[in-house]
Amino acid sequence: MGADSKAVPAAKSPRASRKRGPEPSPATQRAVWARSGGICARPGCGAVLYEDPVFFKPRPFGELAHNVAASPDGPRGDTKRSPQLSDDPDNLILFCPSCHTLIDKPGWQQDYPEALLAQWKQQHESAIRVAGQHSHGRATIGLHYLGVIGQQIAAGSPSTIPHAAIQRGLVLTQKPFELRIDASAYAPQSPEYWRHVVTEVRRQVGLLQMQSLGQPAIGLFGLADMPALMALGFALGHAAELYPFQWDRYGHSWLFPANDAPACTFHVEWPDTLDAPVALVFSLSGTIDHERVRAAFTDTSPAIIHMSVDLPRLDLVQCVATIDAFRQEVAALIARLETILPKTVPIHVFPAMPASLAVAFGMAVKPKVSFPVQVYDAEGPNGRFHPALSLPLPASS
Repeated sequence: MGADSKAVPAAKSPRASRKRGPEPSPATQRAVWARSGGICARPGCGAVLYEDPVFFKPRPFGELAHNVAASPDGPRGDTKRSPQLSDDPDNLILFCPSCHTLIDKPGWQQDYPEALLAQWKQQHESAIRVAGQHSHGRATIGLHYLGVIGQQIAAGSPSTIPHAAIQRGLVLTQKPFELRIDASAYAPQSPEYWRHVVTEVRRQVGLLQMQSLGQPAIGLFGLADMPALMALGFALGHAAELYPFQWDRYGHSWLFPANDAPACTFHVEWPDTLDAPVALVFSLSGTIDHERVRAAFTDTSPAIIHMSVDLPRLDLVQCVATIDAFRQEVAALIARLETILPKTVPIHVFPAMPASLAVAFGMAVKPKVSFPVQVYDAEGPNGRFHPALSLPLPASS
């Protein structure tokens, strides 16, 4: 776009094959560049548009794309609305050249309708605003961990990690680090399996921290079975400032789908007495029947503390506020137990919960001073629970 180079980065002119209307004014171009933070707005791209990606020299190469085309004959053009919206910042999106070509490619335009581009623009500019208002330059390492769920490798693409970090007010200092743990040599969920997982987590994270300058925060983008995620939360949450993220399996993204929504409400039911083995049950991503919990105890019936929500579901965590509310609820629960029970009494944990909340629970277990925590796991939604790993983690593991 032709703009005053002293006032706004000069965007590249659209390709000659595109049907063009009037160019946006310099003021409109400045507004769109500022709102987008100089970063391509297509989810999963994240190209920095004010710097040469090869030589890292200042070199603006972004392109301003119209949602409703400036010309009625252009992509998503409209006889009445095109002239009205041609210079409207709300109708312009900043893209890299490749993404601009993608959305306007002849024959592909039906795949990129007006509503979709408007959604991209809103999500991207909202994330940029949050980062500018709340990050305060907080340096963060992105840690991407894909473990095993039900004996199958978890799937969670890293492409949206940078945008998710910005949404939460964090700034990645480098490409996300992939935490890879090969436990294929061990029987799934066996003591040797868990010992190997915990040992590798500590080793790799320790190396990562030694390589980092200063004390950056850690953004954890993790998918795995719940005991492994609790071990991650415990190992990392007491070594660094840790921010767990939640994979949106429906949106295929690490972005929180409704980050402005209020936190979920958690309900805690307490037994009349705690003079038996104590079982802490989380019915958050699904409902755990108490009979399945009792079946894990052969000699006695446990006293069950049950945390639940109105509608347990896999996509429970829609916003950061739900993670924060869960951490507060767990902290209050542990504080109450500390006034009732000796610290030597083990707490048996039966989890059905989203990944980010499993990490948050591990963060709540205090090294050396917490109750011994025995985490249980089950194969399938109705499988028998069996002991998986213990927290705090033994120093020798």
